[in-house]
Amino acid sequence: DLKIKTHELYSALNLKDFMRTNLSSWRSKKVIWAIKMMSSFNDTHSISLLKQKLGTGNDYIRFEAIIGLIKLNEVDFVLDYLCNSSRPVNEYISNKIVSAVKLQGYATKDYGFLLDSKNEGVLILGLNLVNEFTQEKHLERVKQLLVHPNVKVSYAATRTLMTLDYIGFEKHIVEAIRDAPERNKLELLNAIKPYFTEDSLLWAKELLVTERNRDIRITILRMMYSVLSKPEIILNLYDDSQKSDVQELMDSITKTTMK
Repeated sequence: DLKIKTHELYSALNLKDFMRTNLSSWRSKKVIWAIKMMSSFNDTHSISLLKQKLGTGNDYIRFEAIIGLIKLNEVDFVLDYLCNSSRPVNEYISNKIVSAVKLQGYATKDYGFLLDSKNEGVLILGLNLVNEFTQEKHLERVKQLLVHPNVKVSYAATRTLMTLDYIGFEKHIVEAIRDAPERNKLELLNAIKPYFTEDSLLWAKELLVTERNRDIRITILRMMYSVLSKPEIILNLYDDSQKSDVQELMDSITKTTMK
């Protein structure tokens, strides 16, 4: 009731004209304040004016226009606009958009189309929305993004994957590691490190000798140590042709630990 009465007061006092005046101000603070007020009072007549502000060169005004339009139930328009935009969407903006969409109750909308955007910031936004609303039908696309050359996209895909398939999470990550860019591999390994168990030794044993990146191999060996504390047990997992190579890695870890 209070919200309805407040909105009625906004109209009765003709505040919309006052807000439109501030929306045209040369001072960005006044413009931002006007956008916040218009969206807070559900001034749907201001939607076209807020859409115009998306073209501004001022990133702060543009951000407030995006959030304001979402509050005015223009979620579809905003997401379509972002999907086709080349302008950056950073982590802060992405998180705020997800929160705003959540407050508007758009849980049933399909956000998968954002996962095909050329804008990497929008890709992350799409992953965050798929993650927030647990849209499992996009699991395969999320798995593909694990090997995205942008590590931030890969990291967002990793978090989303864990939400969508907690049971198969480790298996999906291991499969991705084999084809991932070098700079992504350590990030992916660190994602499954807390969940490494005796069952993980099956893939770790193989990857330790097939992977060529030394830092990644040492990381895998350290993970194996967390389950098999005695080096000789790990060494006995390999045949004679592989033991010297594995032993060299073990010696390297020992020297590093002693330092």
